[in-house]
Amino acid sequence: MVEKKSLKGIFYFLRAEYVVSTHGYFRGVRSGNGQLQVNLWHGCGYKDMPPEDRGYRGDLTIVTSEMYRDIFAEIFCLDKADVYVTGYPRNDRLFTSKPILGKLNIIKGQFAKVILWMPTFRKTKDEYSKIDGKEESMTPFNLNDEQLEALNRILTVKNYIMIVKAHPMDAARLDDLKGFNRIRGFTSDDLQHFGVQLYELLADSDVLLSDYSSVIVDYLLLDKPISMILSDMEEYKESRGFLFEPLEEYLPGPIIGSLEDLLFYFEHLDEINGQWAEKRKEITSIMHKYCDKYSAQRVAEVIWGRDE
Repeated sequence: MVEKKSLKGIFYFLRAEYVVSTHGYFRGVRSGNGQLQVNLWHGCGYKDMPPEDRGYRGDLTIVTSEMYRDIFAEIFCLDKADVYVTGYPRNDRLFTSKPILGKLNIIKGQFAKVILWMPTFRKTKDEYSKIDGKEESMTPFNLNDEQLEALNRILTVKNYIMIVKAHPMDAARLDDLKGFNRIRGFTSDDLQHFGVQLYELLADSDVLLSDYSSVIVDYLLLDKPISMILSDMEEYKESRGFLFEPLEEYLPGPIIGSLEDLLFYFEHLDEINGQWAEKRKEITSIMHKYCDKYSAQRVAEVIWGRDE
C-alpha cells in the first residue's frame, strides 16, 4: 500500500497498466500510452456532482443502469460508448455474504429487526470544505439525550436494535451515542478491527435508514425496507443539488423529517414497508439493470474483452 499523493504513489500511477479508481486518482490526468483507467466511481446515487469531481473521466466508466449511463456520460463529458452498464463489483457482496453480526457482538436472533442508519456527511473537511444542506440536520449525532432516550425506548419496545455506521467525516461524534443499549455505533476502522466489510453489514441488516447516500441505490438489490431521513431537503438542493427532479419520485421509501416521524415509522414499520413494496421494485428496475452477484465478472469482461 502506498500513499496516493506521494512520490511512490505517482511512480506507481505512471507505471501502472491498469488504474481502477472510485474517487479519481489524479484528477485531470489522462491515461498514458498503454494505460487503461477504469472509473468505478463511488456510487450511482442522488447527489449532483460538484465541479471538482467532474474533472475525472477514466477511459471507461462503470454504472448500474441505462439511466445512469446517460447521466454519467453527460456529467463527465463522455461518449456513451465508453460508459458500461455492468453493476458495481462491491454489490456482489450483498449476494454472497454470510451472517457477520456476531463479529460485532450482536446476536441477530435476539432481535426482531436489525436497523442500519447510515447518515452522509453535511460538512466536508477536505480542501473543498463546505456544508451540504444543514449541518444541524437530523442525524443520530444531532439528537440530544432526551431524543436519543425516546429513540432507544421505541427500539426496546419493538425489540429492534439500531446500528449507526458513521461516515468517516463524522466518526469522532460516535461518543454521543454511548449509554443507549439499543443503539450501537461503528466507524470504518471499527468494522475493519472486527473483520467486517461494510457490504457484509448491509447484507446482514433488515432495514436501512439513510438520506442522500448512494448506499440507498445499492441496498435496493436486497429488496428490504428503506427510509430516507430528509430534514434538510430544500437546503441540500440549494447547496449540493440532485441528479433527479423532483427527487421524491425516485425515492424507494417514506421521507422522515423529524424524530416524531422516525418513532412513528418504527412503530408501524411492517405496515409501511408493505405500502412501499411495489414502488421499491419500480425504483430498483430504474436504478439497476442487473440484480445478481456477477458485476465483478462483467467489469472484468469489459476491461479485458474490449479488443476482442
